[in-house]
Amino acid sequence: MERDAAALQTAQQLYPAAVLILGEPAEGRAAVIEAIAAAKRRSPETWTESVLSHLLRIILTRAPERTDPDAMAENILPDALRPVMRLPAGSRISIALDLCGCDADDVAAARGLTADEQKRNTEKAYRQLQFLQSGDVVPRQQLTAALHALPWQEADTDALFAGLADAAAEDSGAVPAEPEPQITRRQTPETKRKTVSVPVWCIAAAAVGIAVLSIALVLRTAADWLPDSLHQPDPLSQNEVAEIFATDYLYIGSVQEKAADAAGIPSEQAVFLSTKLKTTADPPVYELQFTDGSKLFSCIADAKSGEVSELQDTDAAVELRTEKLQSAESLRKTAAEIFSLHEIIVLKEKLTHGAYDDEIRLDLLDRSGIVHSVQLDARDGTLLKYKRERLSDAVQGRVISAEKAKELAVARVSGQSASEMIFTKVKQDGELYTVAFTMDDGTQYLVELNAVSGAVSNVDVHPVSADISGAVGMLAARDTALKLSGLSDEKNVNFTKAKIDRSSGIYVYELEFETLDYEYEVSISVQDGTPVKFRAWETE
Repeated sequence: MERDAAALQTAQQLYPAAVLILGEPAEGRAAVIEAIAAAKRRSPETWTESVLSHLLRIILTRAPERTDPDAMAENILPDALRPVMRLPAGSRISIALDLCGCDADDVAAARGLTADEQKRNTEKAYRQLQFLQSGDVVPRQQLTAALHALPWQEADTDALFAGLADAAAEDSGAVPAEPEPQITRRQTPETKRKTVSVPVWCIAAAAVGIAVLSIALVLRTAADWLPDSLHQPDPLSQNEVAEIFATDYLYIGSVQEKAADAAGIPSEQAVFLSTKLKTTADPPVYELQFTDGSKLFSCIADAKSGEVSELQDTDAAVELRTEKLQSAESLRKTAAEIFSLHEIIVLKEKLTHGAYDDEIRLDLLDRSGIVHSVQLDARDGTLLKYKRERLSDAVQGRVISAEKAKELAVARVSGQSASEMIFTKVKQDGELYTVAFTMDDGTQYLVELNAVSGAVSNVDVHPVSADISGAVGMLAARDTALKLSGLSDEKNVNFTKAKIDRSSGIYVYELEFETLDYEYEVSISVQDGTPVKFRAWETE
């Protein structure tokens, strides 16, 4: 095959980004070659316009959620880039495509986003990187130089053209061409239909595709990105795991059928929002939420007998679009087969059923005590995300306090303390603490951490997009709001909202908080700190 200069130039541009996302030069090269071959096959004349969308599609099925750079072979990545590997896959993609010089509009179009949405995603990724490094900032110029220092070897060029030649030879066999993917650049976000998150056992669908199983060959286990000193301690012993498997828990599908029957819904009409097995409850139970399209139901079912109790329903019109979705039973089988799991207990099952995607998440416990969190496309079973962690011993007496959880969450921000934050959420759910707080500059953080060890497992950052130069600060706005409310301090105040938003043409600090007797909504001008809105009413 004649050496195509455009293909070589494209490969050399995208290769560093693919390596940074996937963590391995060989995998990065393979993904780029496959993307160029697919683009040339489907749109020979305009392949350069669709190659990025093909690469993203390939990468999304192969990128580990996080990778520990210390576990990688030495000298794969420059030191400046190694912290990026600890970020979630979506954030790595945003940073890698930004650094490799891809046109921002092309990236947004390939990801199905508006230009503003893509810009926010990229800013958020860099804030996550800064947060992960305790506030240290690495200049983008340094990151860009480090990325472009990743070597493209002559052997890579030979592999590229050999791969394209093989693809061309296959195409000569008169294989029907697949429809070319259409990329539409949205100028404004589309209006999404109101939907709810629902699992999908009610619709029978096609068997598992062979292509899905091949993903397991390229999937790399996502390593825990925290230091060893923060790893979750005291995993369940093998005896305790064996006891869980020895317990005669009713199968999740059978429990769902009993719940639907208790609600008087035919099995083919019941669609479940979520199903969760609580093995530590006394007695063990399943918690279920489901709908028939006109009502939302919730109930508890005994995990052994399936006896349903606390059944409640609420009128709620729900748009269900499940005709193209696989059955939950088929998806459970897919998730198990991908990772060769033979004996499992389904701890949790939940589907996001939205206007643009349909994804099911399954938490599967195996006999070794490992929980496999698997996220699949509910339409074709494609693997989207994977994470594994050891099931920890959730001993209530060892759970850290809410104040300690706040301190540990904020400790990731260099030079900051809990007293300099406005906390809007501190919630414990079993072994998980969810802590949300807002900084003085309006940046919002959502941090998840282990309730026993305090190890941070997830960080979500929402930077401020507004121009806040000369702003009075969120803490000053909080003090003004408390003074307006006749409250001397925040000790007995529970904040539920603290963010910067736009109101009546100006940027304001929006604060919502409550005491034992009253609830308050206050808006304060970002620029001069004057009150814009104040509401108070008695708590019901």
